[in-house]
Amino acid sequence: MRRSRGFTLVELVVVIAIVAMLIGLMLPGVQAAREAARKKQCMNNVKQMATAFLRHESVWHHLPTGGWGYRWIGEPDAGYDAYQPGGWVYNILAYVELGELRDLGSGTTDDQAREQAFMALVTTPISLLNCPSKRPLALYPMSNRNPYLAYNLKSCSSTSNCHVFRSDYRVNGGSLDITEDEGPDLIPSLPRSEWKAHYSSWTKKAGDQNGICYVKSTVRMADITDGAAHTAMVGEKYLDTNHYTDGYSHADDQCAFTGFDRDLVGFTGEINVGFSGETSRARVPLVDQPGYDLPFYFGSAHPDGFNMAFCDGSVRFIDYEVDGQVFLKYGGRDDE
Repeated sequence: MRRSRGFTLVELVVVIAIVAMLIGLMLPGVQAAREAARKKQCMNNVKQMATAFLRHESVWHHLPTGGWGYRWIGEPDAGYDAYQPGGWVYNILAYVELGELRDLGSGTTDDQAREQAFMALVTTPISLLNCPSKRPLALYPMSNRNPYLAYNLKSCSSTSNCHVFRSDYRVNGGSLDITEDEGPDLIPSLPRSEWKAHYSSWTKKAGDQNGICYVKSTVRMADITDGAAHTAMVGEKYLDTNHYTDGYSHADDQCAFTGFDRDLVGFTGEINVGFSGETSRARVPLVDQPGYDLPFYFGSAHPDGFNMAFCDGSVRFIDYEVDGQVFLKYGGRDDE
């Protein structure tokens, strides 16, 4: 008699169960390996930014300025000092081999041509400024809370369906939270050749500014008396996971090329007004989480910590359990 060959239903179910169990055992390892690679990419990004900061300082004898405020983007003909309305991202472009991007609109006086050039700037994704653990490298919408992106780019607005590129990193503004500012009002009739003379009198009226990048800053390495290895430079930023892509977070609603703004600046401390007067308490780093829209915080989508560069060019992975007072001191360049 001939015997038929094949699997019984019970054998097939057992094999499927074993395969499923093996996949279940392997999946966490695969996910961990992918996250390790993404974390390494973030570290490389921060290292390149730190190198760009130091190259900027070598050429201009000060670290990148923080710009004027969140109602301004960079101006290609405004130089690299306190009269440059754009922030730190805009000012390191030439030092990360993106000088052509920074020069968009240079020498142009025609308003329409400038608008087109600046629109090309804010809609250019830059992989260096993207954390792959956080969100895709893409453009994200202007929220309905903002009538327009900037005084010098009003055509980019929520009503024009404008999408812009945003950074996943923050510069060190210090250990004292000086809040943000929209910057000086634009005078449309004022020629750009007269901006320097006119806007030189505008200053942000705030408390001590002890970081390495803030409104109209021109911090030199010699100003970092705490030591470059003990003073933070730039690191990953905390975000509410509910608002990674919609532009409704107060900490992520402008663009990467904006001036001084909570999108691009972090503080290691915050003002605590008590009976004994104003002091600063630590603003400890946090892992990204839903429902908490916290401006000016450092942190990341990585589950165990975030990458931060220091002013000597080194990069460290800082645990979320870092001592608050130690982290607070990382912000101030001259607070011992």
